Amino acid sequence: FRSDAHKGLGYLFKEGIFNSKKYSSEDKLIYDVTYEINSNGYRVYKTDSQSNEGYHKDLSLFGGSFTFGEGLNKEETLPFLLMNNKFILKVDTYALSGWGVQQALFLLENNLVRKKSSINVLLTFPEHSLRSSCKPKYSHNSALYVLKTDSSLIQNGLCRNKLVTNNFLRVLSKSRLFLGGYNNFYNINTVEEEDLTLYLALIKRFIQESKKNGSRALIGVLPTKLTRQVKNIKDIVIDEGGEFIDLQQYNVNSKTIEDKKFYLHEEDNHPTFYSNKERVIMLIDYIKKDLHREKDKREF
Repeated sequence: FRSDAHKGLGYLFKEGIFNSKKYSSEDKLIYDVTYEINSNGYRVYKTDSQSNEGYHKDLSLFGGSFTFGEGLNKEETLPFLLMNNKFILKVDTYALSGWGVQQALFLLENNLVRKKSSINVLLTFPEHSLRSSCKPKYSHNSALYVLKTDSSLIQNGLCRNKLVTNNFLRVLSKSRLFLGGYNNFYNINTVEEEDLTLYLALIKRFIQESKKNGSRALIGVLPTKLTRQVKNIKDIVIDEGGEFIDLQQYNVNSKTIEDKKFYLHEEDNHPTFYSNKERVIMLIDYIKKDLHREKDKREF
């Protein structure tokens, strides 16, 4: 149910209410859920009865499918849970399945966010570097950022993918066999050093743009196979004056039986309702501590 491509964001969803189902390789149902999309192309998380009165902080939440809530009904998603708890938060969510840091940065740089928030929260993990390098098919038409020889970051047009622009390849890509071979040949699913370098530069710029707009930047890292890169992300964030929180919950590379409560299925690592509830507690605890620090500074 994606709409026509959006130049810079890649795509936005069509307005309406849609059913989404996913089955395992053994043809067993993984999820059967409903997504409501508003006229701006984003998912609806707020309920009619919800009030923003007396909120403690207003957040702008950026991310991909984990943040969007793929495979979950509205009431089970991270944005909904952040807005519906005793610690009142006002949340605007800019997240779609397949999005990465480049969309978050493009939104900030082009004033496409609905308001300036107290905190811009970016939820990401190193595998998102594939998207910012324009490798996956679904990155087509999203903002293309490049690093110049002097290490400065610029937007240089849009991502273009041959599986979209080439009619012959587009037809062939419907074959799983062809697509698997194509992806292997062009390292589509392999995170390389240049991918990570660009990815870290985008996070750095996201923090800079947030601060320019008078907002703080909080970078949260989600479960990743590339665990060694988490420290690199944290170092970049802290050096740039941003804030960092580790939201992994479990080790993707060594899952235990107990970890199953955090992801939907062995063939689908998207977070469960339980996972989102626990992650919301982590985020709110962080914000509460921050409010206490602000209070102490005022009293001092």
